[in-house]
Amino acid sequence: PAAPMLLCAGNGDPTVFYSLNTQLMGSLWAGLPAGLVTVLDVDTAPTGAADPFAAAKVGFAQAKAATAAAAGANAAQAVTAAYHGGLVPPFCNAAARGFFSQF
Repeated sequence: PAAPMLLCAGNGDPTVFYSLNTQLMGSLWAGLPAGLVTVLDVDTAPTGAADPFAAAKVGFAQAKAATAAAAGANAAQAVTAAYHGGLVPPFCNAAARGFFSQF
């Protein structure tokens, strides 16, 4: 049987563009059997109480807000600089651990 796959990223990544990478690959693989490919954008709000990635999304939003608050007037620049290498990885890693632990 085929192994499940999780594609995780943030839509505001200035290094690896979400629409040209994660979203595009998710679209290309949309015809595969249901549940085989899961796409996660950590830079979105939880979809509801049953969202399996709610904790990652909320945690990411809090980390992003804290980065912006700590930078004051340079908030947008600080978030952009930290986005790919500092903000996204811990939340995608946590989401991946949770996702793959169910198999």
